[in-house]
Amino acid sequence: MIRPKKSLGQNFLTNVAILEKIKNALELKENDTLLEIGPGPGSLTNYLLPFTSNYSSIEIDERFTTALGELKSKYPFFNPFYGDFLNVSLESFKECKKVVGNLPYNISTPIMERVALELNPEIVVCMFAEGTADRYTAQVGTDNYSSGSVFIQSFFDVKQVCTVKKGSFYPPPKINSKVLLFKPLTVNKKETLLFTKFVQRLFSFRRKTLYNALKNSTNQSIAKRIKDTYSGSLGRRPEMISKEEFQALYELFKRYEKS
Repeated sequence: MIRPKKSLGQNFLTNVAILEKIKNALELKENDTLLEIGPGPGSLTNYLLPFTSNYSSIEIDERFTTALGELKSKYPFFNPFYGDFLNVSLESFKECKKVVGNLPYNISTPIMERVALELNPEIVVCMFAEGTADRYTAQVGTDNYSSGSVFIQSFFDVKQVCTVKKGSFYPPPKINSKVLLFKPLTVNKKETLLFTKFVQRLFSFRRKTLYNALKNSTNQSIAKRIKDTYSGSLGRRPEMISKEEFQALYELFKRYEKS
C-alpha cells in the first residue's frame, strides 16, 4: 500500500458506510458528468464509478497512476488527470454537473473558492476538517461565523450530510471530519466575489465595531456617509452582522465610493 503523504494532507477514507452517504448525497444519474478532486488510491472513485458514465478526476500525486489506471481499464469512460487542482486549467471540467472530494484539510478553502468561481456544478459533496465545515455552515452570532461563512453561503446553499469519525481513515487524522452538500445559488459571480471581499475586509477588524471596521477598511468619509444612511446599528462587531445586512452595507459602500 502507498503510504499517505502528510505534506499533501492525505488521509484515505476506508469506511464504506460514509462512501454510501456521499453517493446518496450526490444523487447520481447514469448520464451525470462527475469530477472528483483528489481521488488518491481511488476508494471513493471505485465506489462511485458504477453509478455514472462520465467520470473525471484531478490528482496531484502521481504515485497513484497505477491504481487509477487500473480503474480506467475497467471503466473506459473514467478520465484521470494529474496536476494540482489549485493551478491547473479547469476549462475542460466546466461541464461537470457533480463535484466530489475528500479534500486536504490545509487547502480546502482555496479549492472551494475555485469550485465556486470557475466551475458550474449542480451539486457538490465534499469532506472537510470539522472546524472548517462548522465555519461554512455557521450562523450569524456564533463562534464559528466568519468571512468564510459569508463567502460560502453567498455562493451555495450548504447543508451537513454526516460527521466522519477519525477511525474512518487511514491513517486516522487528529480531528473528526464532516461531509457537506453544496447546491450553487444563482448569482453574478464577479459581483458576489467583490461583495465577499468587502466582507472579508470588515472581518479583518472583527474586534472593532462595524463603524470602526468601515473606517479602517474604506475611509472615514465613506464610513460616515454609510452611518448617516444605514438603518441598522454600526455599534456591533462584524460577527453579529448577517449576510443580508452585509449586502445592504455593500450597496451603500458602492454608492458612496463612486460619488
